[in-house]
Amino acid sequence: MKKKKITANSMQEATIQIRQQLGKDAVILNSKTVVKRKLFGLKKQQMVEVIAVLDQDFEEKSW
Repeated sequence: MKKKKITANSMQEATIQIRQQLGKDAVILNSKTVVKRKLFGLKKQQMVEVIAVLDQDFEEKSW
């Protein structure tokens, strides 16, 4: 089982990254809005953090 944490500017961008890295069969387990701080904490940016998994055993099974 592959597990991946993605942080992106939007949910749509995160979903695209997940599909590229894990494939179309990946499943999103959790998503939340996080605040990233830049420039020594002076600038804040809201981002989306998504955790997704891909069950490699699932791909190998023939239904």
